Amino acid sequence: MDESSAAGQSLYAAAFFAEIFRGGIAAIDKGQWDAGRAVGMRWGQCLRRIILPQAFRVMIPPIINQSVLQLKNTSLISTLAVGDLLYQGSIITAATYRPLEVYTMIAMVYFIVLFPVTISARRLEKKLARGR
Repeated sequence: MDESSAAGQSLYAAAFFAEIFRGGIAAIDKGQWDAGRAVGMRWGQCLRRIILPQAFRVMIPPIINQSVLQLKNTSLISTLAVGDLLYQGSIITAATYRPLEVYTMIAMVYFIVLFPVTISARRLEKKLARGR
C-alpha cells in the first residue's frame, strides 16, 4: 500500500468512525446530560462518567461493522490484494488449465480471512443486545 492510498484510506475510515462516535453520543437522551449537571458534574465529567458508557453500547455494532468493511477495503489495496490474487490465479490457470480449482482456492483464502471476523462481530453484537 503506497502512502497516498494509505492516507486516503485513513481519511475515509476516520470520517465514518467520527460519524459513528457522534451518532452514539447524540443517541443518548438529553436528560442524561441534565442529570449529570444536576449533581454538579462538569461537562467532561458528565461525558466520561455518564454519556460515554451508555454511548459505547450503541456504538459497538457499527464500529465492528465498519471495521470489517475497512478490512475488506484495505485488502483491495494492500500488497496481497484481490487483484494480485486474481492475477496470480490467471497465471496459474494459464499454466494448468484448471480455472475452477484455482479460483475456488482464491475465494477460500479471502473467505478464511474475513469469515472469522464477521462471526466474531455477530457474536459480540448478540451479546451486547442481551445486555440491553
